Amino acid sequence: MSFVIYPLLFGLTFALIKALDIWYTKKITKTYTNDWRFNPHLIWIMFIVGIIMGIIFILFLK
Repeated sequence: MSFVIYPLLFGLTFALIKALDIWYTKKITKTYTNDWRFNPHLIWIMFIVGIIMGIIFILFLK
């Protein structure tokens, strides 16, 4: 069960942090830009990175 819960929690946490980062940055700049840091696909990338980190956490630290 921990192979499902921990990667999901890590992935959702990383994705939420990136979504908040993009939202806050757009709110501060108040302009539209094509900069790569504003790409919404980074949220999915951070979700996948979080899943990988969750699996590493289970394999090595749990």
